[in-house]
Amino acid sequence: MKLLKQPEDVMEKSFEKLKELPLDRRNSLEIEMVYQETYRKFGRCKGNEEVIFSTPAQFQFSKSKKYVKREIMKKIFAILHNIRSCYNVGAIFRTCDAVAIEKIYLTGYTPTPERNPERIKKTALGAEKTVKWEYKRNVGKIIEKLKKEEVKIVALETEKSALPYFKFKPKFPLAILVGNEKRGIDKRTLKKVDFVLKIPMFGKKESLNVAVAFSIVAYHLKIQSLK
Repeated sequence: MKLLKQPEDVMEKSFEKLKELPLDRRNSLEIEMVYQETYRKFGRCKGNEEVIFSTPAQFQFSKSKKYVKREIMKKIFAILHNIRSCYNVGAIFRTCDAVAIEKIYLTGYTPTPERNPERIKKTALGAEKTVKWEYKRNVGKIIEKLKKEEVKIVALETEKSALPYFKFKPKFPLAILVGNEKRGIDKRTLKKVDFVLKIPMFGKKESLNVAVAFSIVAYHLKIQSLK
């Protein structure tokens, strides 16, 4: 595989200029700084494919151009609202690293790696350092911000009217919203989301652990984004 790219400093300056463009225009031009090891890791090149970057906004991927576009257009975010347990937060961080979540938004009284480093790192196992995150008290403002960026908000809940996650046809970019371990997501917040999904239960319990539920849906959506 042959990979040609511009120097990092040149590419970074170009990305900064792209950020100044309107969202629709930026999405059509922006590409990630993709390196050879990234393609090897995910098996997206088979040795005879050639990747050529002439500028950060113009690229030619001889056999798999769609993979480059996919990484840009199909981003997934996470919103953790009023999660009580540091260990659940850490476990979700680890899942977010595994499925390459773009960014985690911690809202309400959800613990953060900054305030609770020792407990979170026990289950995050270093993912708290590899995944981008941001804390904002008001979840409504985060939802509003993401919607302005054309990100669909997908909540996980146990409501009977919720759509089973495997029947959901996602449109990217999107954000997965999970709430408190016992009370879930309040109705006021649910009214602001675009979709409500559920994981069907076949036993006596009504729900799964929040970190487990997040992992199931996050992996499902990641696989959908690769199709």
